[in-house]
Amino acid sequence: MSSWRGVRRTLPDSLDESTLTSLSKTEFENPSSKTRRPAVLQSLHAVHIALDTGTEHTKASLLLEYSEGEDDGVPLDSPPTVVWSNCAGSVLSQIAVTRDGRMLWGDEVDQALKKGDINESQVVRHLKPSLFHAHTASQQHFQGGIELTKERKTELSDCLKFYGEVPRDYHLENISVFSYYLGFVYRFVLRFIATSHGSLGWPVFDNLEDYKSWTPPGNPRITVSLPVPVRSSPAQVQLMVAAAKAAGIPNPYPVAEPAAAMIYHLYKARGQSLVGKTFLILDIGAGSADQQIWTVVNENPLRLREHIIPEESKIAWCGGAYTNEVAVKLIKDRFRNKDRVFEGLQRNRSSITDERELERKLYQRFEKEKKRFEGRDALCLCIQGLPDIPEYGLQGGGKVVLEAGDVRRAFAPCLDQIINMLDISIRSVVEGRSLRGRTVEQRVHEIIVVGGCSQNRYLLDQIRDRYSGGVQSPVSYVIPVTLPPHAAQGSLTVARGAVLLSAEKKLIKERYVRRSFCAEWHIEISQDEQKNYRRSCLYKSPHDLQLRACVTKFLLRRGLHPQKFSCPPLNGWRGLMLRDKAAGGWWVKEQLYYSDKTSEDGVCTKDPRYEIKPMASPLIFRISFEEAQQFPRRVNQQGQVWWELEYELILSVDGHIMTFEFIIPRTGKWPTDGDRYVDVMWKTGQYDTAGVSQLFGASQD
Repeated sequence: MSSWRGVRRTLPDSLDESTLTSLSKTEFENPSSKTRRPAVLQSLHAVHIALDTGTEHTKASLLLEYSEGEDDGVPLDSPPTVVWSNCAGSVLSQIAVTRDGRMLWGDEVDQALKKGDINESQVVRHLKPSLFHAHTASQQHFQGGIELTKERKTELSDCLKFYGEVPRDYHLENISVFSYYLGFVYRFVLRFIATSHGSLGWPVFDNLEDYKSWTPPGNPRITVSLPVPVRSSPAQVQLMVAAAKAAGIPNPYPVAEPAAAMIYHLYKARGQSLVGKTFLILDIGAGSADQQIWTVVNENPLRLREHIIPEESKIAWCGGAYTNEVAVKLIKDRFRNKDRVFEGLQRNRSSITDERELERKLYQRFEKEKKRFEGRDALCLCIQGLPDIPEYGLQGGGKVVLEAGDVRRAFAPCLDQIINMLDISIRSVVEGRSLRGRTVEQRVHEIIVVGGCSQNRYLLDQIRDRYSGGVQSPVSYVIPVTLPPHAAQGSLTVARGAVLLSAEKKLIKERYVRRSFCAEWHIEISQDEQKNYRRSCLYKSPHDLQLRACVTKFLLRRGLHPQKFSCPPLNGWRGLMLRDKAAGGWWVKEQLYYSDKTSEDGVCTKDPRYEIKPMASPLIFRISFEEAQQFPRRVNQQGQVWWELEYELILSVDGHIMTFEFIIPRTGKWPTDGDRYVDVMWKTGQYDTAGVSQLFGASQD
């Protein structure tokens, strides 16, 4: 695809052979004859990092941008993945606290379990799901043995308030644990960059905590992409961004997981003719399976059209972890007498001492063995120390045998949900649509399966059979079901695509904003009209003694918007009562609000049905008594003096940065001619709305 442009980006300076294999450094030949200058002679402009903190495993990818005074295009090699301490491209998503309060993460947890320094009850896994269940209404509040200090609670609360969330609505423990974990993996990536890019001169700290107070030389911009499930609510995504901020991560940038996979697929397929092709990206991870569908509209520049699919088909809360849990339950259900099993383990001097440890061992062994299951053969799970009890499926020598039928039953609940969501979305695309007065045929040309579960042969074969054009297929034609390039690294696809999205902002021409933003407007109403409003919305203005209602006036409505635009200005007026003057002046405040439920003007801002909430950090002017003397002076019917000032509100968006402007003319009145803004007071606030924008605009045409 010839349209991929950008500044020069590089891979690590020098790595050993095993690391080069992990990073897929030689996946593309370099067609360019330009000589790459050593990084030490270049100026590091930006660092792009993607942290894919999956339910089971965490993956990361990165790109470095060097400013060379010329535009040399995107990296010719795939974005490199981070190699963790275990010399692999992924690390277990887990955290634990030792008895002396020290935090462990990733493989440190398993090492401590083996040594007996901690037990299973001290380990917290499934970190991203625990974050998404952090709302106090959720029953999935975990007890990880982590007590929050007053300073930590304040830090988390401030981050939540900044993103418009109410701290008391959440279990701060869930957010804190996920935030700690994000901090660990982020700082490990910084050390990985320091190690693999020695010419940068970054220090290699043994203690990752030392990176908290460290700033890269030259102060390059660091952007960290955070893949999230596609159906995550704006509040859930903002929750992840808040957790990242609390972890000390700069510029967090949420991206939809299937969108990231799609971009990586297009990147790998550049040079092929893809215009008019419709792709369904199915991302099956440990905790969820989610999908999105796009058609390639143009290649130069790249433009995609996202198809609107029914909400219920966007995500299924199932995945590899759910399948493993079903398998473990099937095995345990055979143990009619659990004491007999544990007595056998004790006789055989096994390190397994309780049911939770046994479940974890079974879970891990099934996770490893299920990848080779093809539907017919039994699986044998080997766990040292298990007794010989054939009627329990324990065949001696530490072997647990799962017959093929049992394995299929373990896959069935998750597979059924995935097939159902695929059927619904494919039908919604294939059905004839009206386009400019004519009927057009739509079809899904390819299903691309990514995520860790894409390596399960049985799962993949069942999906292929479903869409082979046979009797059970929902469509009459064959839909190829494929894996991304270098299928063994399918679980890394999202991380690599996410870092490309961060680096190649030009790929995104429009954004679909899922949240609406408004100001509170005070409208005059009659005595007869007040019955249409809640009492809490009504008040009598002290300036002109008019009855008014506090209602919404939307500046930005949910929907498709260009990457850079400004909303039409909103003009209003305020009154400064002499009786309200304090300490020689007045405070004039303007609050921006948001809603995920409505974008309708004129509804009561205090009506709980619409969930209209204030954004953090309202804009505040200090107007002195001397300044107010330039404003028009008024006297109400009761003889009370007040000053009138006009103002203007402007909301503009540049990418995912939203700017809210509050402008007051110094004379209190806008000029009727000439430069409108020649003599004004100006307040500006910025908000990061990355969490409330989809990556590509949805369209039905």
